[in-house]
Amino acid sequence: MVAAVSLVCGNVVDGTGDIRAGVDAVHIRVDGAPLYTEDGTPKRYRLQIIPDGDADEEEFWSGLSHEFTPDANGDHQWDNYIFPQAGDHEVALYDLSAADADETTITDISVANPTVITAAGHGLQTGQEVTIAGSTGGTPTVNGSRIVTVVDEDTFTIPVNVSVAGTGGTVAAGAVVDRTAVEVV
Repeated sequence: MVAAVSLVCGNVVDGTGDIRAGVDAVHIRVDGAPLYTEDGTPKRYRLQIIPDGDADEEEFWSGLSHEFTPDANGDHQWDNYIFPQAGDHEVALYDLSAADADETTITDISVANPTVITAAGHGLQTGQEVTIAGSTGGTPTVNGSRIVTVVDEDTFTIPVNVSVAGTGGTVAAGAVVDRTAVEVV
């Protein structure tokens, strides 16, 4: 079975089960993806909503990433999600415990707003949430959880106004399990 993620509105006001703009609850089901690692540890996933091309990305990112461990049936309830805008968006599911969620070495961090980061062959996608770690010397730091905008296969930007360039570090994201369209009404 191919892994897939499905969403159903958990606070159905109108009886349709539609995913609605605003604050609500959503039921997440992970089908066909392993729920446990080889050593029996429950897997961690990140569900991320990726806006359509018409969305105001700065407004859109609030509350649109959720890490979770599904129950034994592959289910999880995400309370108080926020979809600030209606539209035809995408949902990406990342396996945070996947062996192929390798780190990529950062070789350059620019002085810019947004800052441009070089990490050869990073394999990231615009809108993906990543973890940057081990970078030093930059002001402010770029370390932490960040949303990327891909420039090309070796560079991406993050929304940080860097005034002193940093060096080194790594960027890591979970392996993509599924990416599917979702309509928010």
